[in-house]
Amino acid sequence: MHFDVIAVGDFRFPGGTSSALASEITALAKAGYKVALMAMEGSVLRYPHPMHRAIRKLVDEGSAVLVAPTARIVARLCLLHHPQVFERWPHQPLHI
Repeated sequence: MHFDVIAVGDFRFPGGTSSALASEITALAKAGYKVALMAMEGSVLRYPHPMHRAIRKLVDEGSAVLVAPTARIVARLCLLHHPQVFERWPHQPLHI
């Protein structure tokens, strides 16, 4: 799969991190960029949380595509969102 931008992060955060990402996705989509999201579960949120409402809405509207961590992705730019999500790397390598 080919994208202009892929954002990798935990999209369950209820506040600023997810709100900032939603704004970035909106701007990228309006500019015509093809955006992918790869969801990782960080250790910060210790119990189940839904995906941030604004990000879920953007996925539902088609402004971004949610891809599995096992997907093989080609992207011009990879954004890693929220450093605590990457305190521990996934057991399987990401193919970006």
